[in-house]
Amino acid sequence: MVEARARIPSQTPVNKVTRHNLICWYTNADTLTNKMAELRIRVRDANEKPHLILVTEVKPKNSRYQTTEAEIDIASYVLHTTELNSKNGSKGTCIYIQTTPFRQEKHR
Repeated sequence: MVEARARIPSQTPVNKVTRHNLICWYTNADTLTNKMAELRIRVRDANEKPHLILVTEVKPKNSRYQTTEAEIDIASYVLHTTELNSKNGSKGTCIYIQTTPFRQEKHR
């Protein structure tokens, strides 16, 4: 397993884990809506697109408005969320799954 830690301009840490050709990104967003433009650019410009993107603490701590899936959507990824619209204090999580098929490498 290869693990790398990178910092983006806003100082939001993103962890990259690669195992068996599966590329996963993970971050604790502490409010994702104000970081979506940056996340979309990072995905667009990545040399190797992540197969999975996992995000915790999606919602802001105190907000009158609910976060919608449309606000946090990424092209070419299917979005799965938990606790996005709950009012129980949970900050929510989301998983993005790449819609393009995985590259199959031939075994020799």
